[in-house]
Amino acid sequence: MPETLPPQEARRAQVVERIAAWRDFRRGSITSITGRCGKANCRCHQPGQSGHGPNFRLTRKDQGKTISETFSNPAAGPA
Repeated sequence: MPETLPPQEARRAQVVERIAAWRDFRRGSITSITGRCGKANCRCHQPGQSGHGPNFRLTRKDQGKTISETFSNPAAGPA
């Protein structure tokens, strides 16, 4: 039997409170990227090497412009 509406509303309120407590919450997409640097003699240019990374990139819109921020690790995430 499905839950009645009051318990669902109470659960929703708890979830909204938890989300509101997050330090940093903004719209956008987080992706993991790898790549090669500009140094020709770096290991990332050797055959079979995957490159540098993964690095994490947050892409979002701000006043109609696309903004991408790259972070070296998850702990260095958006400030």
